[in-house]
Amino acid sequence: EKTVEVINTSGGQGTVVEKTLEKVWVNGPKPTVTIELWRKNNVEGADKIDEKVDEFIVPANANGNDLKKTFTNLAKHDPKGNEFEYYAKEENVPANYTKAIDGLKVTNTYNQPSNGEVTVTKEWQDPDGKTLVKPEVNLTLYRKIEGGAEEQVPVAEAEVKVVNGTTTTAKWENLKTTDINGNAYSFIVKESFKNAGDVNNDNWTLITSTDVVNGAATIKNEALVSEADLGKLTVTKKPLVNGQGVRGPVGQRGTPLKFSFKVTGPAGYEESFELAATESKELKGLYFGEYKVEETDSKGYTATYSVTDGKVTLKAADKEKTVEVTNTSGGQGTVVEKTLEKVWVNGPKPTVTIELWRKNNVESADKIDEKVDEFIVPANASGNDLKKTFTNLAKHDPKGNEFEYYAKEENVPV
Repeated sequence: EKTVEVINTSGGQGTVVEKTLEKVWVNGPKPTVTIELWRKNNVEGADKIDEKVDEFIVPANANGNDLKKTFTNLAKHDPKGNEFEYYAKEENVPANYTKAIDGLKVTNTYNQPSNGEVTVTKEWQDPDGKTLVKPEVNLTLYRKIEGGAEEQVPVAEAEVKVVNGTTTTAKWENLKTTDINGNAYSFIVKESFKNAGDVNNDNWTLITSTDVVNGAATIKNEALVSEADLGKLTVTKKPLVNGQGVRGPVGQRGTPLKFSFKVTGPAGYEESFELAATESKELKGLYFGEYKVEETDSKGYTATYSVTDGKVTLKAADKEKTVEVTNTSGGQGTVVEKTLEKVWVNGPKPTVTIELWRKNNVESADKIDEKVDEFIVPANASGNDLKKTFTNLAKHDPKGNEFEYYAKEENVPV
């Protein structure tokens, strides 16, 4: 009996194969990774083979042919003639990537990490001794990569936040921390006034742009403090005006009678002062908002204002206003009555004229000394016919000087 053993050695045509591993990157950075070449014979039991053959170390930032490696002279069959199936494995997938293997091609797709957080704290610096109204402010989140341009974070990812004097913090969560290529984002917060027409905006300075550091930023808004940046209100007391039926001159000058005023405005502002006719009071360094001018002691005169209810609104675009206050006589304490009387001592009683005059006892250009009216006393008058009363006479001149009334008789009977 004889036995003949036959041994087959691979290497000839049809006994070996070549396989090419390929790496595909979809976005993201391209780190060094290792792809392994494996093979299996798809047999169960003791004859099963599933083994690593070799590996391909893909260099960082590889492209083109550097993303492929071909292995040659690979056995086509196992020792029992079962054909091998070659496939790829990637044991260590880079962070933030998912893998997909199709035969010998390994695709890594980059997933932007979305665990970023930004917290913003708003601080308001009021002027000394005042508490101003805090307007609503929009906080908008921006981002950029190194060397890149700023872009607003999509609203779907980071909606615009609103802060004011009560809500002073804002937080964004689940923010993408890199772009699709894996470049790290830095964040920036920009602010703007929510309500463009709110006059309170004008009292504050905005911070155009604030960098976020370690996920946090503090934005401090300071109130305007320079008088040149703030408003001015002028209260002017017009010359006194005589009411209907009141006798008196107009257009004169002088200032003794004082009227009391009060001006109120934002942040508890209140200023009291006195003005005489034609005087003015300038109030400077006023924060923007609505102011009310009120004459609190009109001395019996009727006060009217050049603006409705004595109210004006100071704004950055219209920072100077004037309120004129006019007082009209006719009320209690603003008019007087005077009676001229003729007395005869013996003799006949002819017709005579007595004149009613007044003076303000002021010298220079402000002086008034004028005839107001006259009383023609009839001949042989007696009793009440020797008197005449004049009513609704102005108590003061247009600048508040009190009149002194007196009588004159220019033509004394012979």
